[in-house]
Amino acid sequence: MVFECERKLSQKRILISLYIIHHLVYGGCGYFPTNPEGDGNLEIISLSVNSSILNPSIPVTVSALLDTIPGRNVDIFWNATGGRFYSQSDKDPETVNPTQWYADEPGSYKIICTVSDSIVTRSRSIIVTVTIPEIELPGLKNTSIVFCSKMDGGDWELYKTDPDGTNMVRLTDNNSNELHPKWSPDGSKIVFSSDKFGNYDIFIMNSDGSGQRRLTSDPEYDSMPTWSPDGLKIAFTTSRHKTLDNKNINQIYIINSDGSGEENICNVEASSVWPHWSAFNNRITFLRRVNRNREIYSMNCDGSSMTRLTFNNTGVYELRNEEECPVWSPDGTRIAFSVTSNSQWEVFTMSSSGGNLVNLTNNNVRDHSPAWSPDGSKIVYFSNLAGLTSELYIMDPDGSNKQRITYNNEDDFYPDWSPIIK
Repeated sequence: MVFECERKLSQKRILISLYIIHHLVYGGCGYFPTNPEGDGNLEIISLSVNSSILNPSIPVTVSALLDTIPGRNVDIFWNATGGRFYSQSDKDPETVNPTQWYADEPGSYKIICTVSDSIVTRSRSIIVTVTIPEIELPGLKNTSIVFCSKMDGGDWELYKTDPDGTNMVRLTDNNSNELHPKWSPDGSKIVFSSDKFGNYDIFIMNSDGSGQRRLTSDPEYDSMPTWSPDGLKIAFTTSRHKTLDNKNINQIYIINSDGSGEENICNVEASSVWPHWSAFNNRITFLRRVNRNREIYSMNCDGSSMTRLTFNNTGVYELRNEEECPVWSPDGTRIAFSVTSNSQWEVFTMSSSGGNLVNLTNNNVRDHSPAWSPDGSKIVYFSNLAGLTSELYIMDPDGSNKQRITYNNEDDFYPDWSPIIK
């Protein structure tokens, strides 16, 4: 009898010791074996956010420090007075700990954490303030970003803004759609595509939107223009080319900047689109349809020396089947482009020879249309990370330091960064 009492006392001491030393920070709806001797204690010790500066549309990690009895089945649920919870996996972001949250707009928000087990329910909240940050880009002050948007309702129009999102200026007001703007090498002009006369043609205008002039007038689709490094020629995508069986197919043409001297530089029986002319090596990168996939190629500006740079679904990296809008870095060493994955788009970079691929965005959203700053220190792109509409963001070339620069609550597409204008 004495021995049995001592054994039970020892077991009780062990349970008490385990309870005292156990402070649990765990992820998800943790399912543990039921502890029949639990006494109902469950507390949220604290809530924390992993950043002291909260910017709109940039996810932050919110976590709860819990104190509970070992072996207790505990459920967790997050709520907030605004913003949204975000997950890169198939798990419900509102039932995992830690979780990610962001707000679309600046303001103060209450984030509430509720935990419960079979006996008690506890809640705790934290107030967070989201502000639009001041973006410091000292080396890029004399630059602008041109893009197309529906921010004023109706058709796609062209706008330009400073790289920090200030000084927004509307450039076109044509009651038509203007897309794919690109700055001239000296920053004095912008080339773009427009359906002003029914089908899409190539147009040119001054950097302030004046002097709009039509360069092509073919009944087929002309779009996606890009300047030569000397500003004397423009390459673009057109559907006017006929295949051997008399079907239209996309090809890459070159014209002089006054619209004369039209020339097909591809002349192959495969769709070719999205040209971008390198100022470093005078080569053009573009997309070509190979079987059912789009692959990135590069070629000389006369169409010679075509080189395939990507090989989809070969194990190098897994793409569903599409790439878009490849653009050279200013020094010609990297190419940024968009890649589809699980019906979403990511921004990648790779070396000029096609290797060393890096996913810069890695979001479960649409990240698209990268463009380099003239010094190569930043990349601008559009993303619908903020919700249903796409806004402009900038980031470092390694994918870090992402910052949102437009807040239009309408789609902003196809940005291009000007040269430094002195």
